[in-house]
Amino acid sequence: MTRLFLALALVASGGVAAQTATPAPPAERPTVGLALSGGAAKGFAHIGVLQVLEEEGVPVDVVAGTSMGALLGGLYAVGYTGHDIERIVLDLDVPALLFGPSGPGALSLGEALVPGPTLIDVPTRGLTPVLPEGLLTGQPLLELLARLTWDVQGVTDFRDLPRPFACNAIDLVTGEDVTLDAGYLPLAIRTCMSLPGAFRPIRYGDGVYLDGGPDHMLPVPEAEALGADLVIGVDVSSDVDPETGRLRLSPTGNTVNLLVLFEKVTGTTRRRRAIGDREATDVLIQPDVAAVVSAGLTDPAPWIAEGRRVATAALPEIRALLSQNDVGRAAPPPPPPAPRAVRVGAIRFRGVEGPALRLAERLTARALPADLGPDDVDRLVGRLVATGSYDYVIPRVVPDGRGGAAVLDVRLVPKDPPDRLGFGLRYDDENGGELLAQLALRHRLRWGDRSAFALRLGRQSQALAAYTAPLGLTSSVEAGARVGVTEAPVDVVLLGEEKDRSTLSQRVAEAALVGAWAPLPSVLVGASVGGGVGRNEVTDFSVDANAVFPGPDGVPIVLDPEGVALGERWASGTAFAEVRTLDRLNVPTRGVRVRAQVEGGRGRLDATEFADRISEQARVPAASLGLVEVRTGGFTRALLDVEGFVPVSPRVSLVGRAAYARGSGEGLPLNRRTFLGGMQTVTVLPGTFLPLYGHDPESLTGPNAWLAVAGIQAQAGALFARLFANAGRVFGDDDAIVDADGVLAGVGLDLSARTPIGPVTLSLGTDALDRLPDVGVRVGYVF
Repeated sequence: MTRLFLALALVASGGVAAQTATPAPPAERPTVGLALSGGAAKGFAHIGVLQVLEEEGVPVDVVAGTSMGALLGGLYAVGYTGHDIERIVLDLDVPALLFGPSGPGALSLGEALVPGPTLIDVPTRGLTPVLPEGLLTGQPLLELLARLTWDVQGVTDFRDLPRPFACNAIDLVTGEDVTLDAGYLPLAIRTCMSLPGAFRPIRYGDGVYLDGGPDHMLPVPEAEALGADLVIGVDVSSDVDPETGRLRLSPTGNTVNLLVLFEKVTGTTRRRRAIGDREATDVLIQPDVAAVVSAGLTDPAPWIAEGRRVATAALPEIRALLSQNDVGRAAPPPPPPAPRAVRVGAIRFRGVEGPALRLAERLTARALPADLGPDDVDRLVGRLVATGSYDYVIPRVVPDGRGGAAVLDVRLVPKDPPDRLGFGLRYDDENGGELLAQLALRHRLRWGDRSAFALRLGRQSQALAAYTAPLGLTSSVEAGARVGVTEAPVDVVLLGEEKDRSTLSQRVAEAALVGAWAPLPSVLVGASVGGGVGRNEVTDFSVDANAVFPGPDGVPIVLDPEGVALGERWASGTAFAEVRTLDRLNVPTRGVRVRAQVEGGRGRLDATEFADRISEQARVPAASLGLVEVRTGGFTRALLDVEGFVPVSPRVSLVGRAAYARGSGEGLPLNRRTFLGGMQTVTVLPGTFLPLYGHDPESLTGPNAWLAVAGIQAQAGALFARLFANAGRVFGDDDAIVDADGVLAGVGLDLSARTPIGPVTLSLGTDALDRLPDVGVRVGYVF
């Protein structure tokens, strides 16, 4: 068995832990070790075991872990108690931790010009997909571990932690077991969680390192190597018979088929070793995993309860073991880690050179020395990850060792290959299902540029191409261009009153040159100039013909304008700004989002085809009907949309939104109008679509509108509930902004769950408490 020192972690001269190490056991008593097995979500049972051992006063002198056991055992070794760890895992945003960033990345022009986010990203070299080493990089997990172990980042020998610690991995190159008991703790834990096919293996030097679970799940040898004389093992393996405690392979145990037989035959050595490791423990605790099979990574509570149950049942055996070996109760544990700011005198990058290095230096430039805490480092890492240039960003604060300022050492692993093919999937009950495919090519014309191509298929269809590049490698100013073709249905009033709504199939083609500046990661300001053409085909004309055109002798004239089109073309210039400090990509709990936009231009509406059809069917000249065949003129349009989340407790936030849109001028295109109403406001059109619960989609349409929302949001694990009241109004240039007769109001309730495919939301909305609410369903990320 090889002892691996992950030099990637940097050797710190004189680095010490901020936490006081647990005193070594007296020489006259044996050392007690704890071995925690792997097992994905089943490993949460370890937390319940830790809690019972602490409450009983069982001394745990050293800790070893595999996979999930490495994660939880590492936190225990740092100084967190079992109850501390329970609070941590209950607060985890597991889908974001596994499948994406926990918060939005830095704002950039490239991200603003194409839809997102995607659910799955496949690396490509140009148009050729490259089979990834694993679905997940584990970067969010690394960031979490760096934060949780902030106070011991100066420790390079895990025997110097408050509790000596080790975890195990496999080197694919040599095929050897590897004990990780030194180096950088977050990276060691992340390495031990490189489950084949899920998390990518960690590469260092000539080695490729994976989760040690496939070799042996219960790290008894690692605990003994740390000096354990007595070993308490916790095994959550799914193929253990809870009655006999033996690994099983029988018709009444594991399912037996050709694949199972092949795996068991080829894994004979592993099974033999698993039996040996279990028999080597002095006390073996084995949760009944079959009793909680319905719980997963997002629901650790049942696993924790099962861990407490079996640990409590094992207490007589544990007490007897400790009594026979004269082992007394444990001393009170040290206080849990309390991260504090560290004086940092320099930022040092490793693993990159040339443009990739200069980009990192530009994004992290700041006045030093300065006091940096975990939040500061998280923001720095977020900026680097958001560039899409690095697969891994591994930060570590390295103490000076002589009392001087520390060094923030950042290990960067360039993205290779740099290109990505992404897929997104979403569904709502108004637009149905939609698929997004997006190809991003990097560094084609110059280092740092981004060519993106996106295709959306569904009721709303869109094809986009965009190119952006920084003006200089270290510049925060970007320039680019975007070309897009869009088709989507929308309801408007063509003739008659507001109740007479018709459906247009809007086809829009636009092109623009764009420039933007990001003075801060949370701020983007820019401008664009461009133009486009549109064709608005009538697909559903709902005007009551008898009311509008009674016809001679009271005989109604039946109008049939379906299939006719209103043509448009325009040219305009736009200035925009966006500020975003939200803590999460979906269902945020704190922060603000501000979007402001001002557009001015000239447009031309050609309604000749429409006017001719109506005139022919009404048998009167179009002019006598008041129909304008061609309208040309200037237009302006402005939008301000502000949304905020203010936490009042760890799980409760106040929510609010205010939006105001105003458009005017003879040349205002139909696709620049504002639409108010509905619960599903996803649209690919350039107009403004504002939700209004309790009213039909696009209930009101006009050049000007406002929306106000206020409510409260509560969280329970991965579930969110948002209750709010909303009101809005659409008005003309000569109308009052606020008019009681013209304001629509309602109440809404969103019940959301965060899942690997994005949020799943059930929405209820009504404008009167004495009627049944409207119901809406959304699944997947908004794009």
